[in-house]
Amino acid sequence: MTDINNIDLKKEIDEIKELTGEERGEDLKYLANYIEENEENGLERVKNRLKELDYETPDIEGIDGMSWIPVSLVNIFFVTCVEEFQWSKADIIRIGQGSIGFKYLTKLYIKYFSSAEKTLQKGAAGWHNHYSYGNLKIVEFEKKKVILRLEDFKMHRFTLIYFVGVFSKVLEMTIGIKIDLKDIKYSSIDEYSHEYIFEW
Repeated sequence: MTDINNIDLKKEIDEIKELTGEERGEDLKYLANYIEENEENGLERVKNRLKELDYETPDIEGIDGMSWIPVSLVNIFFVTCVEEFQWSKADIIRIGQGSIGFKYLTKLYIKYFSSAEKTLQKGAAGWHNHYSYGNLKIVEFEKKKVILRLEDFKMHRFTLIYFVGVFSKVLEMTIGIKIDLKDIKYSSIDEYSHEYIFEW
């Protein structure tokens, strides 16, 4: 994974603006809620930081969690949070894990499908219910090992780390076993393909 402690936020935002595609508004709503509850003056600080860079924060309260919004919007907000609050990789993964409570469709999959494999299959098949582009593939599913791959999916590297938390939490909730971070491997094959390996 990459060093996240020293970034040029303006440069990062300029690059993020080039991202195309849409996603549901639930992650943006979750992140705004998270920083309000866990960081002092969290939302105000992020808005002020973005204002310094001549970027206007959208009306987050007015966005519905199931509305389609630009992925660039969510990533700009998220990367600014990482910089402003000096989150570590472990923080990003933990925050990703916490997002499951805000993901309506994911909660339904976990509730109604009894096995981890069926839950992941449903999640992969329904990827476009969350993102307008890319695909989630189950490369391997064994008794104590799962390999997932995101394909045709260009995304900011911090968000790809966030997905470590999302995927690991879904697995933990369906297999009933805590997955140690040291047993998770993540790598980008290229800028459009990303692989996640979970062992327990």
